[in-house]
Amino acid sequence: MIPRSPSEVAALLDPLRRTLHDRIGPRGTLVLGVVLVALFFAVGGPLWVAGVSSSLVAALLFAALLVAPAAWVLRDARRRALDHAFLWALFALCGNVVAVIVYLLARDTAARAEPCSCCGRALRAQHAACPWCGSPRAGPAGACRQCRSPVETGWRFCPYCRCEMGAN
Repeated sequence: MIPRSPSEVAALLDPLRRTLHDRIGPRGTLVLGVVLVALFFAVGGPLWVAGVSSSLVAALLFAALLVAPAAWVLRDARRRALDHAFLWALFALCGNVVAVIVYLLARDTAARAEPCSCCGRALRAQHAACPWCGSPRAGPAGACRQCRSPVETGWRFCPYCRCEMGAN
């Protein structure tokens, strides 16, 4: 089966990601990725395309092959509201396809950000309001109205901030 989209590649790499995280941890995965990118550059990497032809079409193809993975990583990292999204994109620009595979292995697939109900930009779990448009975040059902911590139905007080819950 040949994957046709980055999400299919991510699904294929998920068992490998879990195994790597279990055996060497997230930092070990990143170190392994940096080593693989260094080896990728040592054998020529995507730079061999530039020497194949001096035509304008080859130069544009080379630029697209070099920039497209980095652009996708930047878009995906921002959509997931990951810290250091630009550094991930820079890493993908340097390491191209190998770095994208490392990104897919290292990113936290469970930490998807939910979009703002007004502007659609990604909100992190700790945001009480959207940092771009200022609209308040809709809390989950069963959340404290003051500290937004999860509470169970029937509780009179929030166990985290001692706010009176009233009739839930």
